[in-house]
Amino acid sequence: MCASAGPVISQAIVRDRWQGVEAAKILALIAILFGVGPCMAPIVGGELTVLFGWRFVFAFLAFFGALLALIVIIFLRETLPEDRRTSFRPASTLMNYGKVLRNPAFVAGVLAHGFCFMGLIVYSAGAADFVIHVMKLRVDQFGLLMVPIVGVSMLGAWMGPSLMEKFGTRKLIFGGISLLILSGFSGALVEWVHPLTFPLLLLPPLLYNLAAAAIRPAINVMNLDYFPKNRGLAASVQQVSLTGAFGISSAVLVPLVMGEAWKYCLVMLFSSVVMLLLWFIVEKKRDEYLPPEARAGALAAKG
Repeated sequence: MCASAGPVISQAIVRDRWQGVEAAKILALIAILFGVGPCMAPIVGGELTVLFGWRFVFAFLAFFGALLALIVIIFLRETLPEDRRTSFRPASTLMNYGKVLRNPAFVAGVLAHGFCFMGLIVYSAGAADFVIHVMKLRVDQFGLLMVPIVGVSMLGAWMGPSLMEKFGTRKLIFGGISLLILSGFSGALVEWVHPLTFPLLLLPPLLYNLAAAAIRPAINVMNLDYFPKNRGLAASVQQVSLTGAFGISSAVLVPLVMGEAWKYCLVMLFSSVVMLLLWFIVEKKRDEYLPPEARAGALAAKG
């Protein structure tokens, strides 16, 4: 519950301080650093357990949390000007949530982001099944799945802002969605006709993760453009969409696709097609619901 503040507040801070491509660059950097976590955490945790016992992991987390709190108190300054702050009263907060959820462009955008995330997170949610039953590897070889996925995700996040500057946001997002659909369709078709073996069966999810990582920072910024005075609140709604996608993947989708690589690819195909349909709604409604003060820095480039 406490850690959930990190993704929400960091998004709001970025949008308070940067606009357009610059904001996307910072969010991409956050995504790259975030990608290091899943690789480093098991390594650090394993070494601490071997050296000091499993209880020491919790002591380390307590120390690490206290260190982060101290860094925030000393170095992190408020980024939202006082004249743009809103009341924390429950009634006012609920009214703001109602305002956010009545914006069809924003709701379609955050749902699109959630479905994009669903197609990639199903491999993490089903990692135990995918590594052991699909890749036919041992329980100590999870890195052969996670390291390549994290690696291409970091590469995509690094490429995204440069592609945005070169081709424009609209072309970047629709081009990325096209790659998402292609990875899901081609992967499902090939796996269904002639199942691949490791490492070739990783090609579809690697392509999906590369494209998703390239477009997610731009989508993130665009979704927060609608509410310059309530970016933290909007970021929290967006995070609910992402967390919900993970929950659905874990509880519903993984039990349906277990043991078959082509079924995992169908999740990618389904997620990307739904995302495309939702993004058409964003395209149609965005100009109507984008506030005037956000238009100058908006990412809805027509290039």
